[in-house]
Amino acid sequence: MKASRYLVFLLAPIFVIQPAEPKSKKQGDVPTVFQTARSVYVEADQGDITRLGVYSEDRQAVSDVQSGLLDWNRYTVVPRRDQADLILVVRRGRLAATEGRGNLSVSARPGPSPSRGGLPGSLGSDNDIGAASEAGPDDDLLAVYSVDKGGEAKGPIWRRQMVNGLKNPGLPLFKQLRKAVDQAYPMRPAGTRPGP
Repeated sequence: MKASRYLVFLLAPIFVIQPAEPKSKKQGDVPTVFQTARSVYVEADQGDITRLGVYSEDRQAVSDVQSGLLDWNRYTVVPRRDQADLILVVRRGRLAATEGRGNLSVSARPGPSPSRGGLPGSLGSDNDIGAASEAGPDDDLLAVYSVDKGGEAKGPIWRRQMVNGLKNPGLPLFKQLRKAVDQAYPMRPAGTRPGP
């Protein structure tokens, strides 16, 4: 009994001495960068939608989220990653997917051709044939990254997954993000100044 009293007596100062944790730079689970950001870039989890190998469903999700951002009118959608304060990364759910690509071009080139005995003109070809396959979760994904001064993505600072979360109409994942940001950092009506 005496030992337990002494233990309580010895541990009590530890709880009193520890300083309070500094206030988080978040409103709920929404960091303040959402309040200060002005520009947003949207890409698929495989990268920019102009890259080969980006799945058509992800291209559509990028387009749908960009449209949602334009309707929201809180951030400017920018065409390049290095212009953004925030990067939204989307991925449509798929257990397994395969997408093929093919490109075959034949061209005539001026100049001697060794295969034709040094006669002018030669045939050349450029081939780009391939396929990409991927397995992953069935849930759609929306993740948000902040961008540091060096242009590197940091995070994710916000991330959610949901079955059909990026399906149009509706875009439930995008609506969750919009609601969270608007609740944490309400937009001021145009022409009003922040209070003291």
